[in-house]
Amino acid sequence: MSAHNQPPNKLPSDEDNQWPIWLPLFPLGLVAYPGQPLNLHVFEPRYRELVADLGVGGCFGISPFLDGQVMSFGAVVRIIEITDQAEDGRCNIRTLGISTYRTDMWENPWSDKLYAAARVSHQEDNSKGSPVLEHTALHLRDQLFALLGVIPPEVVVLPGSYLSYAIAGKLGLSVQQEAILLMTETENLRLAFLIAHLEHILPVLEQTERTKVLVQSNGHFKELGPLGF
Repeated sequence: MSAHNQPPNKLPSDEDNQWPIWLPLFPLGLVAYPGQPLNLHVFEPRYRELVADLGVGGCFGISPFLDGQVMSFGAVVRIIEITDQAEDGRCNIRTLGISTYRTDMWENPWSDKLYAAARVSHQEDNSKGSPVLEHTALHLRDQLFALLGVIPPEVVVLPGSYLSYAIAGKLGLSVQQEAILLMTETENLRLAFLIAHLEHILPVLEQTERTKVLVQSNGHFKELGPLGF
């Protein structure tokens, strides 16, 4: 393998704003988000090789695998920790989403490696979320968890990341919807997308809960108040 094709061990700093020519790919049937942790069990030979090549601090791309094909976009994640590593390379890795990309071209397999890699274009997103939209999204999210009878998980928004990514993973989105959100280019559009999703499913859940109460009350004695007529 020529030197310029060596897999990048670390992405350059944000100040450099330079990205590797080739980014190793780890396509999955899920969506990773910038600023959000993702834990993976690595067992396939090609991805064992990928982790061995990159090590802690190394970065790779997770492109969603949908409808039988690898999407032309994804999220760059950095390996934060490698644990439970076996002699054959099987391991668990903790990663953190860094940013998003679009694929200009890709090779599978790449050079003399088992895994794929792609030339990617870094997606810039310097937008800021509207406080009104953020409040609405969080309020509807809390309503969802109240209906489900679940305590809402803590929302952690890392510096440089976004609320939309921080809450998207726990809202019952399909993988297709998560992929749409990932490639939506501004925070306000992402928040609007999540608000529309919540406004759609909340009435359905409310009706389901009401139906459950009615079904459970069948066969029981009912104590009804007087009618005012």
